[in-house]
Amino acid sequence: MSDKNVQPAAWEVLSGKKSLLAAVIILLIPLIILYAEYIFNNVRPLGVDSVASVASTRNYLEWEKESGERALWNPSFFCGMPTYHRITPPLLHPDTLVKFLGKFTYLYFWYFLLGGLGMFALLISRKIPWYAAVIVALGFILLPHWQSLIHVGHYSKLRAFMVMPWLILSFQLLVDKRKWYTVGVFALIFSWMVRTQHIQVVFYGILILLFLYLIPVLRLLFRKEYRLFGDLSLKIVVAVILTVLVSAQPFISLHEYTPHSTRGGNPLQIGQEQASATRAKGVSLDYATRWSLAPKEILNFFFPRFFGGMSSEKYDGNAYPRLKGQNLPGYWGDMPFTQSYDSMGFLLFLLALIGIIRYYKLGQVKSLTIFAVFTVLLGFGHHLMPLYKLFFYYFPYFSKFRVPVMIINMTFITLLVLAGYGLKALFTPRDHEKDYLEPLVFGGGVAFILLLLLFRGQFSYMAPGEATRYPGETLGILKAVRKEMLTGELLRALWITVIAGSAVMAYRFKKLAKFPLALILLGLVSVELGIITGKAYDQIPLGNEKVMERRQFSDTDITRTLEKAPDGYRALVVGQGFQNNHYAYWYPLINGYSAIKLQTIQDAVDHLLFEGSGPARLNWNVVNMLNGRYIIASGQLEHAFLKPLAVDQSRKEILYENSRALPKAWLIQRLERIDSWEEAVRNMNGGDFNPAAVAYALDTEGDYSGDGTVRLESQTPNSLTFSVNIAEKQFMVISEMFYNKGWIAEYQGKPLPIYRVNYMLRGVELPAGEGTLQLRFNPPAYRQGLVVSWIGVMIVWILIGGGWWLERKPHGEPETHA
Repeated sequence: MSDKNVQPAAWEVLSGKKSLLAAVIILLIPLIILYAEYIFNNVRPLGVDSVASVASTRNYLEWEKESGERALWNPSFFCGMPTYHRITPPLLHPDTLVKFLGKFTYLYFWYFLLGGLGMFALLISRKIPWYAAVIVALGFILLPHWQSLIHVGHYSKLRAFMVMPWLILSFQLLVDKRKWYTVGVFALIFSWMVRTQHIQVVFYGILILLFLYLIPVLRLLFRKEYRLFGDLSLKIVVAVILTVLVSAQPFISLHEYTPHSTRGGNPLQIGQEQASATRAKGVSLDYATRWSLAPKEILNFFFPRFFGGMSSEKYDGNAYPRLKGQNLPGYWGDMPFTQSYDSMGFLLFLLALIGIIRYYKLGQVKSLTIFAVFTVLLGFGHHLMPLYKLFFYYFPYFSKFRVPVMIINMTFITLLVLAGYGLKALFTPRDHEKDYLEPLVFGGGVAFILLLLLFRGQFSYMAPGEATRYPGETLGILKAVRKEMLTGELLRALWITVIAGSAVMAYRFKKLAKFPLALILLGLVSVELGIITGKAYDQIPLGNEKVMERRQFSDTDITRTLEKAPDGYRALVVGQGFQNNHYAYWYPLINGYSAIKLQTIQDAVDHLLFEGSGPARLNWNVVNMLNGRYIIASGQLEHAFLKPLAVDQSRKEILYENSRALPKAWLIQRLERIDSWEEAVRNMNGGDFNPAAVAYALDTEGDYSGDGTVRLESQTPNSLTFSVNIAEKQFMVISEMFYNKGWIAEYQGKPLPIYRVNYMLRGVELPAGEGTLQLRFNPPAYRQGLVVSWIGVMIVWILIGGGWWLERKPHGEPETHA
């Protein structure tokens, strides 16, 4: 009897609810195993970015609790910078619900479950059998890169990728149904992604929708189905508008802030990289493409540690027993370093290949295949510069992105969907006697692995520059360890491919039933990805957050001194700790780390702060101008104006007091007009620059006596208050970062203009008299965004609820007339 006449078993044709329940159970098993410590021991990742976040946000979060206000500005690092563009307000929205669930157990446990269910639902909508869809969904949540995102604290990126299957599914629903409730559903999901604030992943989401649906939508126009085309176009436009409305905060605030940030493309015109950044209105081309995918590293997609895995790998081999458990430099590819495994395993790739070949006539499969190839080419970055430059210079927002290799996650998502089609092909009955696709694909996979094993001795196993970095004996051990890693990866892929291929062929020749085949493939995907995901998981430092905070930020002589230090000044960490927020836990810093900081502070670091002489190369005039009263260094600093105050033996750091540091505000004698900020920077790098007496501005000038007093009375994240006593008009310089989108100055209740001086600071011209000057940060974009977001989300729910009700409402019989 032909396979086509065999009746499906009951488990194959589960109802929608039962198949969903089965999927939830299957996905929960690895998630509970993987996150058991998170769930039952209440531990959390303690990665570098997570620790840095605790340090930089501690003071303003405490102020929020005490005052009940929202901090829109963070004075703790980089001489102050906005935070309002990072605030995602709670709404009647899915992300708010998930955040609420995060109070009961680890937040990203729920995101992984939702991501897996999104992939499952997407494949079900494409007529993939539920048991095939759940295999792919399991593969999606076990991709090892997700653990690396947790490790480094890139949570917004992780959330955005977990929403990606839902984004594709909701747009597909809109295109297929063209109902108003589907407009609301897509707007809700799209706004979910936008509200993650990871614009680079949002861009990827838009890109895949264009690849998948642009031609089908335009085909309506070509077929002269104008009514359908107009109706669908209108609904898409309305959905996008609603997305923007719901995401108004933070979208409006982010749009306002970005031009002033390091992603805005407005640096000082000094040097080649600045010219590139200005032309692109974003980061420089060189900076944007440092983490580009080398073509040869595509092999990592299938064999995770082909090029050594991460930059720091825990040795688990047998060739050097004395090194077991030690961290070694594993990665030998072309990127500066890597903290992730960019891999989807070999088995799922082979299944995707089967799906492409078997269903190549389907438009969606063609589009997915083309998109997968395109994302790889774009991920090449500087290895395929003509293509990358095209996007970098001419596509909106693209110049603000970095790490081209990040798009490879879209490659994996696309190939996973294609793997779903491959599984559908495997499980679809047909005349196997004339079908050679599966043996060719699996046989070809085995041959490819054997070929790599045969030629593995021909690889260099060295990263660029390592030949001069390590002595010969050390380099020889490293090369042997890396070869051992590569061999282990290939052998594991080989036996997985052989077992999978054998099971598939046994099923084709009726030696194996469908149910055990599905279990075998589910198990093999779990093993292949589970092993490498486990390695990525093991890299994550875990612990109780409160315990970590006490240990990481334990008191020392330096921190005790800083806690007693007067307000209105800052500390500066020089040396290796410069890009570290550690001391912001106790005292405001000039330095620190933020992925998207103000361009002015980045320019100060690049062109002002380290343009002096001596071992630290500090421009002390600029340090003084930025209230740098406390200097933390890892060695001796020999200056008469520096006084050692405390030593931290564990961190090998010394705290100095700088007697020349200027206070929070002071009165100058001359305000000098300059033609450009580049001129001001050159002047401030001159040895005769005296910030206590002179300031530079583009739009005003004047001479003053400098007599009188100004004193800081209070400071909160959103305000500064000064007492002023002057007998005549004076100009006051305030050592806070200039930002003209929300700061308001009022003297005795009357508004005063805030001038930009010395490139980065604020200045105010004061009338004679005694009174109070108050500066408040109240950006209108934030308030407007909150109102618009609530209006948008209410419209979305009205569309969803009203549209669904209208669809289900029974229509009465039409009236008849005699």
